[in-house]
Amino acid sequence: MTEKFKYMVGLSDKMPVTLIPVEVPCQAADYCETLTDQAMWYKSATHVWFLKPMCAACITESGHQPLHGDRCAHCQMTECICVNEEKIMSGIGKYKFIVFDADGTLVTTKSEQTFRQTPDDWKWLPGRLHALKLLRHRGVKLAICTNQGGVAFGYMQAQDILAELTRMIKEVDIPAGGLYVCYTHPKAKIEQYRDEEDNRRKPGPGMILEAMSDFSVEPEGTLFVGDRPEDEAAAKAAGVDFQSSDSFFEEFFKV
Repeated sequence: MTEKFKYMVGLSDKMPVTLIPVEVPCQAADYCETLTDQAMWYKSATHVWFLKPMCAACITESGHQPLHGDRCAHCQMTECICVNEEKIMSGIGKYKFIVFDADGTLVTTKSEQTFRQTPDDWKWLPGRLHALKLLRHRGVKLAICTNQGGVAFGYMQAQDILAELTRMIKEVDIPAGGLYVCYTHPKAKIEQYRDEEDNRRKPGPGMILEAMSDFSVEPEGTLFVGDRPEDEAAAKAAGVDFQSSDSFFEEFFKV
């Protein structure tokens, strides 16, 4: 173990660790590095050393499994993504474009309230960030379509929630053009956001149709993933397949 590695992870006598030498870094290593926000691994010219608990996606395709069922301290995965990557992609391979709802699908509130109390009241749901990075790594186009009706009632300012949503997509490396937000509501208290016929607001298909047009993708190659009935209705109206977020992430990513 190098002195550099000891310095990176802050090892001490009170911190027992298990290190695994890996001769061939996994094909996911380029995005795994961004997942380990607590310096849980060190990469040399010929080896990758993993600190336990480690991100399961950092394990090679040779068949290693996470040690003792530990959950990665960052992404909460227990399944080795690298080993199952082909299985995952074979299941969703027909989709060149996957559009996600945001709140309740990818993120939840830090306050544990149903809706955001402030623009920055959010955190990633377990495994979501990891899964999106894998999809990006395999070339799947991603976008976000989200209703943010709280703006229409004055609970938040549009520029503030937009800043937080932009911060969210930057963590996945989704381009700014892949974010679609609707601030209107049919019963809005703020007049400029009151609109009973806004086709962009889910269950309307407007944002999904806009995204498909921008990304030059046909409906048959598009999947919408969400957690609410209006998400499913929007997908149906847009003529694209729908899958609930719980089903999608449990089926393909075991979270």
